[in-house]
Amino acid sequence: MPHATTMGVRRDTTSVDESTVVSALVATLASHDHLRIRNACMLGILFDCGIKMGELVALNVNDVDRDSCMLSVRSGHGTVRTILFRGHTAALIDKHLANRRHNLPNALFLNHGNTRLTRQGATVVLAEYYQEVGLVHLTQQRLRAAFTRRLRTNGLQWEEIRVQLGLCSVQRIKLRYAD
Repeated sequence: MPHATTMGVRRDTTSVDESTVVSALVATLASHDHLRIRNACMLGILFDCGIKMGELVALNVNDVDRDSCMLSVRSGHGTVRTILFRGHTAALIDKHLANRRHNLPNALFLNHGNTRLTRQGATVVLAEYYQEVGLVHLTQQRLRAAFTRRLRTNGLQWEEIRVQLGLCSVQRIKLRYAD
């Protein structure tokens, strides 16, 4: 796997093919397997929102505004930021929530025991899902880097990207994600 090192920061330079990821997400919409829908929903949020795995598993049902396609993400520092997601992810979230029983905990993503999915659990089930849909080299870090590149391509400044990523230092973002 290609890597670059700048000032001691190791960057994975393997890019994510956006059309392949979106195709896998859209193909999963036809599925009736609730775990596959959940996993695709997690991938869609990671891909569209560039959030960290810990932030993903901390999401609650009421953090999702499906009408506005917005997600309220709480950072480890207690701050909340709002991030937009796209239509294919909105459709996956709708299908995921439609499959849930109403008397379950507020956590957006649950494990087999109907408790909040852990960061480690999410990492394992997503790695299995990536294998299943042919995205074997996909990682959360690569999804976050792809999100950052999309924001730069769309003209966002580094400070705006820092806010979207929920990070403290623009310099660190440039070292890790600048081309």
